[in-house]
Amino acid sequence: MDDIERQLKILEQLMAQNEVTQQAVEAFLLALDRLNVIVLEISLRVTDGTLTEEVPSFLTESLLRQRSHKLQEQRQSLGDAQEANRAQLQTLQGQFERIEQSVTDAEAALMAMTEQQEQEGQRRRFEEEYRDKSNQALSQELIELENERISLQGGVRLSLLGLQRGLARLSGLETALAPLATDEIVSLDAGLSVAEAQEATTALKTLITSYESRLVELNGYDEKFAEIANLAQVAEAEAVILQDHLKKMRLLADLIAARDEPLNNALAPEVIEKHITSIQSTTQEIATINQDVDEQAALLETRLEEIRLAHVKANQRLADFEQTLASARQAQEWQQQLTELDGEGLIARFLSDAETLTAQREKLDEQQQATTELSEQAASLRKNINAFADPLVEMSQPAVQQEKQRIQETLYELSGLEAPATQSATAPMTPTSEAPQVVEDTKADDQALEEKQTQEEESTEAQQPAQEGLTADVAGLKAFQNLLSTRQQNEVAREEDRIQLAEVLSALEKAQTAVIDTLSDIHRLSLQQFATAVELKKQLGRGDLVPEQAPEGLIDALAKAPIDELEQELKELLNRRSHVRLRLARLSVEDPARLERKELAEQLQSLVGQRLDLLADMQRLEDQRLQEQDRLTEGERQRLEQQAENRMHAGSGLLESALSFLPSERAAELTELLRSHYQELVLVESKQALLASENEKVAFLIQLVRDDQQTISDYLPMLSAQLQILKRQQESAWVRLRAQFQPEEAEKMLADYAERTGEQLELAPPILEQDRADFIAAASSEMMARYTQILALQQWISLFEQRQADTLVREMALYQDREGEISAIDSALQRQVKRLLGHTEEELAAQPESQRPTTHVAKAYFLQGELGVEHQQRSQARLRALLQVVFEIVVIIGIAWLLVTLTKRLIDRKVRDLEMSGAPESTHTLFALSFSFAAFRILVLVLAFMLVLSSLGFNIGVILAGLGIGGFAIAIAAKETLSNLIGGITLFVERPFRIGDIVQISDDIKLGEAEFGRVEGVSWRTTRITNVMNYHITMPNSRVAESAIINYTHKMPLRDFTHIYVSPAYDVRKVLLLITAAVDECQLIRQDMQKQILAVGTEVAGEMVLTKYEVRWYTDVTYIARARVLTEFWNRIWQKFDEAGVPLEYVARRAMVDPKPEPSKPEVSNALLHKEST
Repeated sequence: MDDIERQLKILEQLMAQNEVTQQAVEAFLLALDRLNVIVLEISLRVTDGTLTEEVPSFLTESLLRQRSHKLQEQRQSLGDAQEANRAQLQTLQGQFERIEQSVTDAEAALMAMTEQQEQEGQRRRFEEEYRDKSNQALSQELIELENERISLQGGVRLSLLGLQRGLARLSGLETALAPLATDEIVSLDAGLSVAEAQEATTALKTLITSYESRLVELNGYDEKFAEIANLAQVAEAEAVILQDHLKKMRLLADLIAARDEPLNNALAPEVIEKHITSIQSTTQEIATINQDVDEQAALLETRLEEIRLAHVKANQRLADFEQTLASARQAQEWQQQLTELDGEGLIARFLSDAETLTAQREKLDEQQQATTELSEQAASLRKNINAFADPLVEMSQPAVQQEKQRIQETLYELSGLEAPATQSATAPMTPTSEAPQVVEDTKADDQALEEKQTQEEESTEAQQPAQEGLTADVAGLKAFQNLLSTRQQNEVAREEDRIQLAEVLSALEKAQTAVIDTLSDIHRLSLQQFATAVELKKQLGRGDLVPEQAPEGLIDALAKAPIDELEQELKELLNRRSHVRLRLARLSVEDPARLERKELAEQLQSLVGQRLDLLADMQRLEDQRLQEQDRLTEGERQRLEQQAENRMHAGSGLLESALSFLPSERAAELTELLRSHYQELVLVESKQALLASENEKVAFLIQLVRDDQQTISDYLPMLSAQLQILKRQQESAWVRLRAQFQPEEAEKMLADYAERTGEQLELAPPILEQDRADFIAAASSEMMARYTQILALQQWISLFEQRQADTLVREMALYQDREGEISAIDSALQRQVKRLLGHTEEELAAQPESQRPTTHVAKAYFLQGELGVEHQQRSQARLRALLQVVFEIVVIIGIAWLLVTLTKRLIDRKVRDLEMSGAPESTHTLFALSFSFAAFRILVLVLAFMLVLSSLGFNIGVILAGLGIGGFAIAIAAKETLSNLIGGITLFVERPFRIGDIVQISDDIKLGEAEFGRVEGVSWRTTRITNVMNYHITMPNSRVAESAIINYTHKMPLRDFTHIYVSPAYDVRKVLLLITAAVDECQLIRQDMQKQILAVGTEVAGEMVLTKYEVRWYTDVTYIARARVLTEFWNRIWQKFDEAGVPLEYVARRAMVDPKPEPSKPEVSNALLHKEST
């Protein structure tokens, strides 16, 4: 069938090219005939001697005859070839029709076979459903079905009765649907007399009343049709239900009869078959009624639209006649008024009318300018609408161009005008010596074109298998989507232009009406002025007025020609307005199925878009599924490894996870194996998820294809109906055009068309002579647009039919194959998952005996899978590693404990020996032993801890490297402890004191802040002393090492000092002598060493000003016993000052051990004595 279509297409192209070539040959022959006349004239002039120049060689009579003979032979051969092609085309068309009929018969047989198979399948399901039921139960159910049948049949009869009663209410419908009489509109005409205008107005009012009453009547029938349609639907649905019910009863009766069970005569299979036949005839009757009702309803809608248009036109004509009647009456009144006016009144009225005429003409100019702009805008919009474009129609096709030329020739023939000369686009018209060569070149081009097309088709067929699959489907869908989108865009743009054109035509009709009103006023005023001028002329002739009184413009007003021109212009305007109203009425006719077609087209486009999206998603999912593991990106690989780790941890048992830190080479090997298997499992599961998504999308695609088929099934009848409407509109348009160009035969043409089609066409106004050329151009464009619409719609119907019968079926098969492929791949992946995760006991039991695992290991692998077995093996390996690690840790801890315990015993024994010996150097030895033991114990513990960590599987090198980094942080965090350790080492090396020494440890000797006491012990971190109050003080070694240390155990004189405060009223020298005497008498102060008694200044204590004296001395008393020296000193001071009569208003003491102290100023109070000590 495809080969025949291709041959038909090639033959049509060849015939079109042959026709073009024949036209070129005819053009050459005509040119040669004209050249013969020229050659004859040249030969005559050469003979009589008037032409002396040399004649070209190709302008000889013999050469022209030869060329003409060759061209005639070629024309004859082209005609013969054309006849042969035409005969072959008819043969191929006959074959194609027979093949189409065979396909139709095959489809009908296939549908019948499919229906028979469905019935057979229903029968088998019915038998399986009732197989286990007893004969009594089957008989009882058949009786119940019979009771239901009686009820259903009663409902069908009631519905059919209601339908028949509804049809009976349509009496008089044929009269109401009768076509409109032609002369009802066109027979009415109006003149300018009052009687004629009155008669026309009355007739139009009567006609409008009849239209309104007929509209009311038809609207009533329309409501009745709606009720009948609902009744028919209900009756049809009930009949279908009853038919299915009877089929079920027939199957049940056959089943009972097959069991040899007796049946009631009313339930016999042959009785049920009669009921089925009866309900089938009833269904057919209801379908026929439905079809008749639909046809009558469509005719009713047509009549309603015709009457509405006629009603509108009648109202418009009534308005025109009423205006004409008003003008005629006004003219009569004006004529009567003229007879009553005198000369001066006539002159005044003449001048007043002249001024009014001038103003009205200015107004008319403005209105005509606006009308011209609207007309140009409407012409531009009509040009856009008529420039119909469709993606399936190429305007450059020869057939389209020929149709365009035919339309123009027909229109010019109807109009009686001479068609403009057109230059052939196929061959030059000038005869040359190369004319035969052109024909031969054309034949060669035809053969080359045919060979090229054959090669392209063969290459297309060769490449077709490579383009099969989803990729070809996507390409086809994209092309189809582009076609739909372009068509929708064109339809939307055309509809927008149509709406805008309707608005512009409405404005133009109003503007033309305004111009007509103004022109009517000008015409009326011109008539009035003409009548006034005639009356003034009569009075001038009678001598009632002198010539000097004649107004300016009187002679021009007496001319009748301007009034005739106004009347002609008014008729032309009325004609143009009638054309505008006719176009506006046609545009206002709504297509009731347009919105539904638009919705279906948008739905179809949406389905195609959804399918493209799904195919893109499927391609993406397939690419992801087929992507190899080694081609994964870094992020995808890390995500895969992380998912595998998570699944491996989730699949591990509690004990297996708890022992994961233990070192085991076997466990490590099993872990790597598990990791690779889990990665494989994650990949397989991800592929299964992608396959599930693909399967869902394929199922959705299949559903979308079904929706596509249903949408096309709904769309095709609407397109076919639209095609019939367009063809009918094209035919009616040609009838209107012929009626407009031939107005004398218009009534006969419209009557013949109404009799043939039953459609009443309105009588269009005739075409003015001056408008014929423009009208032909617009009509040619409009008829060409109609032809293109019909051609495009035929192409779309053919495309949709081919898509529904072939493309969608192939796509459905492709998607179903894809669904089966996905199912096969999913089964393979499921087997892979089962291999990894294992099977159930039920699956093991379902295995054939020959395929069941025989060994324990094989059974374990079958039930637990590779992952389960490997998990079990890894658990056993880690348990063995746990026992080994526990043993190693026990050995390491035992050895470490033994070393520390033995070392401690040796150190304790050495310490006791040193304490008993009392040797001076024992202090440092004890400190060294303590520090060494602590370091040794730490070293042993650290080594034991390291060995334990190594046994547990930790990397010691990494830990040591981490300690190098973390040691710095630890040193910062424990810098005080380290400072104390270093301080202890410093004290051990420098030895500033020994155990038992009396020392003073001071941060600042000048301030006197110090710790004084006996050294009790020194460790690696602290130094312990006991002060004079028997308090035990523990000081960090870092502070001790950084402080000033005074060791009082070593023999050396002790230097001391104190302060004395005396009133400044006493002589300083006298006070110094008293203090010197007191110091000389002190026995505990060494008199052989330097003593210093100084007056150091004054101090303010409260409201008193005192003189400060400082006394310094040396003594052999220890620092602990220095209080005895002070006691003796102050006794001597009180004694000397009391004897001298010098009171001690304030006394303060400050003692320092600095050889050159700089005492700070003591805080003075009103107390008699204040002591500070550091």
